[in-house]
Order: sequence, then C-alpha cells, then structure tokens
Amino acid sequence: MPEVLVTGADGFVGSHLVDYLASHGYTVRAMDLRETPKNISPSYLKYGVVEYTQADLTNPESLKPLVDGVDVVFHPAALFNLCISPDKLWEVNVNGTLKLCKEASRAGVKRLINWSSSTVYGAWLDSDEEGNPRKAVEDDFSSRGDRTINEYAHSKRKQEIRAHATYNLENDLRITTVRPANIYGRGTSMGLAFPLKNIKKGLLKRPPAIRDENGEYIQAYSSQVHVDDVVRAAVFLANTPEAVGKHYNLAEDTPISMDELFDLGCRLLGKERKEGYDNPIAMKIPAYLFSGIAKARNLLAHIFTFGRLKTRWYPLFDAESVELMVKHHVLDNSKIRSLGFKFEHDIRNSLEAIVKHHEETGWKEIPMFKREPAKIG
Repeated sequence: MPEVLVTGADGFVGSHLVDYLASHGYTVRAMDLRETPKNISPSYLKYGVVEYTQADLTNPESLKPLVDGVDVVFHPAALFNLCISPDKLWEVNVNGTLKLCKEASRAGVKRLINWSSSTVYGAWLDSDEEGNPRKAVEDDFSSRGDRTINEYAHSKRKQEIRAHATYNLENDLRITTVRPANIYGRGTSMGLAFPLKNIKKGLLKRPPAIRDENGEYIQAYSSQVHVDDVVRAAVFLANTPEAVGKHYNLAEDTPISMDELFDLGCRLLGKERKEGYDNPIAMKIPAYLFSGIAKARNLLAHIFTFGRLKTRWYPLFDAESVELMVKHHVLDNSKIRSLGFKFEHDIRNSLEAIVKHHEETGWKEIPMFKREPAKIG
C-alpha cells in the first residue's frame, strides 16, 4: 500500500480520513498544528500505523521531512475563522497550500488531493426551467446566481486557482480539488451540529426564510454530505487517473429543503416546531454580536500574551450561515458519479445516529465558540 500524508489530520475531516486510510492498509503520516492529537485513534498511533508530527503549512522547513517518500498527499488542512483578517486566511489557505505543493513537487509526490469548499459557489435564489433550485456545476461558475461569498470562500477559491496553475502536469504533481457540500457527521461542532443544539435547548423554534416578490416564503434547498462519503471520495479520486487536474463536487444525490431539515431535527429531538418563519435579519444580529465578542477576545488575548497567542476563537454561528439557510446551495454531483463513485449516505437516514450521539454525550462537543491552534513558530 502507498505511503500517504494527511494535513490537518487532527481536525474533523482529517481524523476521519486518517482512520479510514489506516484501517485500509495505508501507511499514514499525519500532521497538524496541535502538539498532541486529540481525535486520531490511539491504537493506530500506539502500533505505529500512523506517525503524527506537529507541523505548520506556512513553515516549509516543517513540511520537508513529511513529504519525502510520500506517494499521495491529502490536504484538508485550512484556516476557517471569520474573525481574523483576510491576510491571515490568505497566508494559510493560499500561500500555505503553495508551500505544501512546492515541497511535495520537490519530493516527487505524484498525487495531491486539495480540499476546497462549496462556499466558493455562494448562495442563490434562481431556479432552472422546471422550477427546481439551480445546481452549481464545477466548470460553470455562472450557475451560482446572486453570490454570497465570505473571505474564507475567497481564500479557498484562490487556493484552487493558484495550486492548479502553479503545480500540476508540468511539475509532475497531479492535483485534484474537491468541493464538499455542508459536511456532517460525528466529531464536528460546525454545520448542522450548532442549530441542532439550539433546537434542543429551545432557542431555535422555527427556521428562517425570506419572501419572494409575491410575498410567498421561499423554500431554500441545500446539499449535504456525510464525512464518511467525503473521505471515501477523496481516496477514490486519488486512485483515479481521469481525475487529475479536475474539480469535483461532493454532495449527496438528493438535496433537502430547510423546512424538511428543520422538521427532521425537531422530530429526532422531540421538539415541536413553532408556526411560521424567523426573519433572517433578526437572526443575523446575534451572529454579528458573536463575531464581535470573538474578535475582542482574540485581541485581548493577543495583548495579554504579548503576541504569543496560541489559540484563536471564532463563533460557530455567523451571518453567512443565515444566508445559506435562506438561499439555495445545491451542488451537481454527476461529475464524480460518472467515474463510478456512489454516495452511500442520505441525511434523512443518517442524522438519527448523529443526534443519538449528541444526546448520549450531553451536547458537550458543541460550545458557543470554537478555539483553534494559532500557527506555531
């Protein structure tokens, strides 16, 4: 089996990816900013199936020993924090990726699976000729309709462009980019986990919605994808020569409306939905407040540690999340399916196990704010 490197290996997607690769016979090198991994299976570390190293994408010297002798690099590592400057996002997501590509190319790595995000498409209200939400297609960015893109999405789109333009066939480093839809599964506080907790606590009793020109509420649809399918898709593409130099949406076959998703959450949690819809503007007010608190917290921590800040905070709920709840965010997955890949999960059947897990753990994995490691060195 080939030897592989996983960046961001102790994160949500990274840790699932490491466990999948290790359980399928791969020799795995894992890197993350954390000194000690929290999410990677201890048994794999104990018996040497996984070799873990603290490293920093923005520090090429820390990357050099990790890429030597590696056949494939899986690169889900990214900085996701809407409370810091765009320059910091660019430093890690764009320049950090280019440094990784440079070192991988130097070491003779043949394949790199680059993680982008479906947020590069934004959110939209337009529909197709049959009245269905328009689907975002990999090679047609005009399918996005009216765009809502934050600085994180900008950095991921630029990461795609720079990586594919600089390192691909001419450098013998074969790059494939994946754009996952909203990723759900055990082990994350992001995505669906936060609104589910708020439904559980009774803080969220009905979904938000906007009205069309006739005053009718718009049924917003979104694409979802289980983390297990994301991991399987990445490994599948790494072993598919036809995928070189291309981009792939990762999304379940059938999108789900916010109404159906909200009702599903209420049913699984034993909560009654309140009639009507919330005003998106009203929901954005606390989102801006949470962002302001996180920025202030980071600034004070930076001052009192004399610039030696080890972690950064960001809220699990932001204004952009509201946009994705009231507008369409639907991906076309036919490109990867045409290669023979099948998505095994559907959120309608998969969410119950995740809710059960949160119920058993007392929802302790989902705080109001999330803390992530700052760069080392």
